[in-house]
Amino acid sequence: MGLLWILFYLFFAFAPILCVLYVIKGKKIWLFNLITILVTAALVGYDFFAAYNAEDFHTAAFIFQLFLPIQVASAILTFVIGNLILLKKRGFFTKKRLKKIGITLVALLVLVGFSAIVRGLKTVANYKVLPDIAYTAVNLRYYDDGFGVIFSGADNEYKEVQLDESLVNLLQKNEYPNEYEKCFSGTQYEGYHVRRALVDQDSKKVYMITGGLGGDSYYKLFCYDKGSNSLDLIVDGDSWIYDFDLSDDGSYLVYEIDNTLLRYDLSSGETTVITDKIKQKKKAAADEKLVRVSKDGRFIIYFCGGDGLIPIKKYIFIYDVEKDEFQKVPVKKTRSVHNVDWYEE
Repeated sequence: MGLLWILFYLFFAFAPILCVLYVIKGKKIWLFNLITILVTAALVGYDFFAAYNAEDFHTAAFIFQLFLPIQVASAILTFVIGNLILLKKRGFFTKKRLKKIGITLVALLVLVGFSAIVRGLKTVANYKVLPDIAYTAVNLRYYDDGFGVIFSGADNEYKEVQLDESLVNLLQKNEYPNEYEKCFSGTQYEGYHVRRALVDQDSKKVYMITGGLGGDSYYKLFCYDKGSNSLDLIVDGDSWIYDFDLSDDGSYLVYEIDNTLLRYDLSSGETTVITDKIKQKKKAAADEKLVRVSKDGRFIIYFCGGDGLIPIKKYIFIYDVEKDEFQKVPVKKTRSVHNVDWYEE
């Protein structure tokens, strides 16, 4: 995306603010609000059109992650400023009303502040039971340098560390191992590629989720036995399996389908639902669904990314199986987050 295009989109991003010009002569609040809504809707529609016809994914992501949030924020700011000016023109802000508004705002600020303190204390207390978490500022699929961050739940501290070989191996966890794709040759699954593969403790079996051919090629979880050179389809889902993990003792798998975490027992072949409440309401293009199970099996990292209408701040989302509770750990030391996993000795 060239400089001229960026300037063009920035102009469009802040365009809703131009609706404030209406208040110079206009007096009808409903008309001002209607104009602002129509202008914003037209701009958002153009965003989707431009993103759909973008030359590459990065341009589309740039539009959705930068310009669209700016337009929404500009529209909200325009509504507030314009309505305040029009109300003032109509003599709405008398001394008595201003006093009531001031008291109400102060009360709301006190309430919000108190709630934030209580919520913060509660969250910090929950951190103390969490194992340490590691993540990086760069995606290790494409880079092997940079730095990592270790979050200590017990101390509620973040420590920046260099990416040494052991940390890289922990965070990559055998992702995209092309050497296992040969096991699909000569089967009905020929042409599948491996999105993620995990090897058991004895290095005898490989568990894999696949893709590559579209549709149900992304719905499957396989087990490949190296000794017998046999391939078994152990999970055939009805939707995309986003990610999975192998328990520390190698007795079960945890995977995610349709915002539901499921457990597959490798001995019995039985599948049970862990929780079906992990849906993220707001998900940006750079966010990531993932499954990472702690050593004791109590905690599952299931998502990393933004939270809220304008997802500027990043979090690591965790499900506590024992207490049926959800937590989110703020991402610090870096603006991006990749390759999240538990950092347990």
